[in-house]
Amino acid sequence: MKSRNFKIGVAIFVLAAGAGLFVALHNKPVEPEEAYIGERNVLLRSRLSQVRETLATLHFGERVVIVDRKNDQVQVRTDAGLLGWVEQRHLMDATLWRHAAELRVRAHTMPPQAQAHTRVPTNVRLEPGRSTIRIFQFPSALHLEILERKLADVKASDDARSSESSGAGDWKREDWVLVRGTTEDTGEVAGWVLRRFIDYDPPQAIADYASGFHFVAWFELNRVSDGEKLRPQYLTAGTQGGDGHPCDFTLLRVYTWGLQRRRYETAFLESNLCGHFPIHVEPATATGGDAKFSFVAESKQGSGQRVYAMHQTSVHRIDLEKRRRVPARGPK
Repeated sequence: MKSRNFKIGVAIFVLAAGAGLFVALHNKPVEPEEAYIGERNVLLRSRLSQVRETLATLHFGERVVIVDRKNDQVQVRTDAGLLGWVEQRHLMDATLWRHAAELRVRAHTMPPQAQAHTRVPTNVRLEPGRSTIRIFQFPSALHLEILERKLADVKASDDARSSESSGAGDWKREDWVLVRGTTEDTGEVAGWVLRRFIDYDPPQAIADYASGFHFVAWFELNRVSDGEKLRPQYLTAGTQGGDGHPCDFTLLRVYTWGLQRRRYETAFLESNLCGHFPIHVEPATATGGDAKFSFVAESKQGSGQRVYAMHQTSVHRIDLEKRRRVPARGPK
């Protein structure tokens, strides 16, 4: 009898302990759900009815805590203690915000390859591709720095420029570029944009020299004296044709300032390349000084690093493996 009573007592204790644990777990305070404002400016409304007031204007990146949800509206509390309603589409959850911040940090350390501006309001995405997550929208005419390029597949029928499609399964490849841009409301934002929604802004002095190809990158190598002026000399990289090329650039040109003709001249040309970003440049540290640049390129032997040196108006490639100079094509 004592043994039976003991077992019953143990069972009651276990049940009571389990019930207590259940209650404790279910009464544990729920961690607030964080979110971040994902647009340049978002109005915080007092209520959902037509008669409402604007409590504040929230800005990109501001942290809020989600209190309630009704359809596509979300009630949030700001760090300043304001309680109001915003649209769900204007928020980024904490995970998405962290990924966007990580991309922004990575982009901040990357060397710019070109300058550009948005032609129209342009969606910014976390990854290249039309179906990837949108994290922002750049306004039109915003200055951008081009950092990287990737290809993404798209159905030809989804491309507004495609007049006809020979089949429902037709696919094409389009160019996306990683960019960073800055606005007064948001500070620096980085992400992927569709390249055909932006216009490149090469230096005006050499913009007219891109006959038959498109500038996709350019850099100042050094400056030379021209009377009282200092004229920059440029390395440029370009492509021919439309989107979808496997190479980031297919030709190089170096433009130097000709004192006799007082214009830019092609001092170096290399075509039939398959080069990839980034192009790293070591500009001259003194007027008319030597400069270097390098990048990765594909060849029949595979992928490898190429390094070039510029001395005065002469540019030559340095073979890293054999430590010898490979003759380059002369001035055009």
